[in-house]
Amino acid sequence: TAMPIILEMIDNFIGFASYDVEPLGIVGKMGLEQSLNKILTGKDGKVQYQQTVTGSVLPGTTTVYKEAENGDNVVLTLDFNLQETVESVMKKTMEDNNAQKAWCCVMEVETGEILAWASYPTFDQNHPTEIPSYTDNVSEMSFEPGSVMKSITYATAIDTGVFPENTTFRAGEFNYKYDAATGKIVRTISEVDGYPTIRDALGHD
Repeated sequence: TAMPIILEMIDNFIGFASYDVEPLGIVGKMGLEQSLNKILTGKDGKVQYQQTVTGSVLPGTTTVYKEAENGDNVVLTLDFNLQETVESVMKKTMEDNNAQKAWCCVMEVETGEILAWASYPTFDQNHPTEIPSYTDNVSEMSFEPGSVMKSITYATAIDTGVFPENTTFRAGEFNYKYDAATGKIVRTISEVDGYPTIRDALGHD
């Protein structure tokens, strides 16, 4: 028989829920369990009945004033096989590079569906008291966007119909200074003291 495969690195993403004395029920504590708590939580019903001293309900005494309602289902777009592959490759990459943190997200471009989501360090949902990090690196970790902004810039240009298709552009370099009279940054022909020339990556043209 095949052994069940346990996906490990989405625990920060899924989160967990536990019993809470206020409001006397299961409440999401982190991850999707917390952010979607209102959707996942059902509504209590109201039933009145009479019972004996031993706890047995007397026949014919039960009145249902309000039916209980189940919470809504939430279906993720994660692809099981792809998720398994991402987690195994990421785990090996971390071990090979002695990394302390790692994250990966795979998206289907045409639909925007998230097919795989992995973040490490993570935790065992069976033991949510042993959590090395409460940060889901994919969605919550702060980092400099850098070249990520290039794709957003291109997408915006295409979406607004101003993308200069099939044209070339020379990055070159440019100089600038602060114009106190207008309160704006303006371009200059040559470098101004205190305002270094802006060039392409590694100083190349």
